[in-house]
Amino acid sequence: MGSEPCDNWLADKAVAETSDAPFRITFPLPGTRFFLDPDLPDAGRRIHLQTAGATSAEWRSDTLQCQREGEQMAAVLGKGQHKLEAHNSETKLKLETRIDVLER
Repeated sequence: MGSEPCDNWLADKAVAETSDAPFRITFPLPGTRFFLDPDLPDAGRRIHLQTAGATSAEWRSDTLQCQREGEQMAAVLGKGQHKLEAHNSETKLKLETRIDVLER
């Protein structure tokens, strides 16, 4: 196995994060649009909620049901505009993201 050239088109646009990154929401990002699809089981109504920079986060929403599914948190989607909040129980930090859910 010889050394082959590697095409690094990302150059300085991509960096690796350290494990001590600050608490942040990684999914869903603000402004994400979801489409309910009647061809999917349960119309594709469940999304897994994700954060980074904390060992655990609790999720809340006034308009969506957030529930634990094993080790992950999930939201059950419904049509409309929604605000989701992630609470870091260690630092008491609270972050929010907003999503739109549309029907096909």
